[in-house]
Amino acid sequence: MTKGISACVIAVSTLCVGVGTANAVQDRPWWDPTQVIESPVNPNRAEGAVEGVSFTASDSAAKEVSPSDWARVTFTGTGFTPGLYYTVRVTLREPGTGRDWGVYTWLTYRATAEGKIHSNLRVFIPSRAVPGEKVIAVPTVYNAEDVRRDGRPEKADPSCVLQCERVAPLAAYTNLTDPGATITIR
Repeated sequence: MTKGISACVIAVSTLCVGVGTANAVQDRPWWDPTQVIESPVNPNRAEGAVEGVSFTASDSAAKEVSPSDWARVTFTGTGFTPGLYYTVRVTLREPGTGRDWGVYTWLTYRATAEGKIHSNLRVFIPSRAVPGEKVIAVPTVYNAEDVRRDGRPEKADPSCVLQCERVAPLAAYTNLTDPGATITIR
């Protein structure tokens, strides 16, 4: 009996070793809540545009930030329905490739009478950031009801359990080489 239990424990331990820990970019375990399968904008329900993204240190216009410090992402969204609520979700990514960096922030805004969203969000740079590393801020805009309380978009299929596709945003920033939206870790 104990041989069977021991073999089972060894097998489970071996499987758990494969889960491992995550590095700064993409090798996070599948169950990490920051790893979200984001959908592209659906042209049939697209609304508005994200323009003029600025990513700086939180207390200045500096384009460098230290690990374990705050940064700030600002932009203006245009073409949204006046008075409606929208949730802005900013995901940090690797410039050029767009690989998820494992950090996001979000906040709900009400569109102005002119249909604009003036977004100003702080985001924490984790201690795992490496000096010289570059990170780009990629904002997406969702209907407020399409984002959960934890900042992740709702599942496209509510019956899905693991690794689920998410509801498509209304607008997304797609320039992954924009120097204004990129910051360097010092």
